[in-house]
Amino acid sequence: MTAPEEYPSGWTIEDAERLMLSLKGVISARLVARPGGHVDEVHLLTTHEVTAKQTVRNVESALLAHLDLAVDHRKISVAQTKDLPGDLPKAEPLVRLLPQPPARERRLLFHGHHVETQRSHKVTHRVEIEWSGKCY
Repeated sequence: MTAPEEYPSGWTIEDAERLMLSLKGVISARLVARPGGHVDEVHLLTTHEVTAKQTVRNVESALLAHLDLAVDHRKISVAQTKDLPGDLPKAEPLVRLLPQPPARERRLLFHGHHVETQRSHKVTHRVEIEWSGKCY
């Protein structure tokens, strides 16, 4: 694994995303930056707890105050959801490698996995496997 790229003011994309996730109402955050630290895009998924306009202001202020990173408000995109993080629909597993063999074949099968980040800075990683015809 490579180290995160550090930009001129000493911040990383991970630092910026972690900071945005700490803001009220933010469920998910992604920052896209060029080498040298120029921010191209900021994408946020939020609850209705804070208006989109206030969320944009909060992001601008937090990035500038904490990371000395100035971002034009026009680069910040906010999508809002009525659902709480636990109520969001689960995505299908990202990978399906092997077809399901007959149960008589006793081997461990990898069916897929799903990674989900949560606002509380936790990551849930679900792995689906099959052993002796039973899925776990």
